[in-house]
Amino acid sequence: MTEELRAAAQAGDRFANIILLAYKLGGWGVLSLALLVALRYVWDERATTSQVLIAELRDGKQAQLEVITQNSLALQKSAEAQQQVARAVEQLTAEVRRK
Repeated sequence: MTEELRAAAQAGDRFANIILLAYKLGGWGVLSLALLVALRYVWDERATTSQVLIAELRDGKQAQLEVITQNSLALQKSAEAQQQVARAVEQLTAEVRRK
C-alpha cells in the first residue's frame, strides 16, 4: 500500500510541476489548455478502466454461470446415484423377504 501511495504522490508532484511549467510558459491560456488536455486524458483513462471492469464482470459472470452449471450437473448425477442406491436397497430387501 505504501508503494501505491508513493507512486500516487510522485504522479501528483509531476502533475503539479507540469501545471507550473505551463503557467510559466504561456500564462492562463496555456495553463487552461493543459488542464483541458489533462482532464481529457483522465476521462479517457476512466472510460478505459470502466470498459475493462465491465469486461471483467462479464467474464466473472460467465465463470459463475459455468460453476452453477457444473454444480447443477453434479447434483443431478448425485440424485441419479441416490435413486440407483434406493433401487438396489429395494431389490435386496425384496430378496431378503423372499428367503
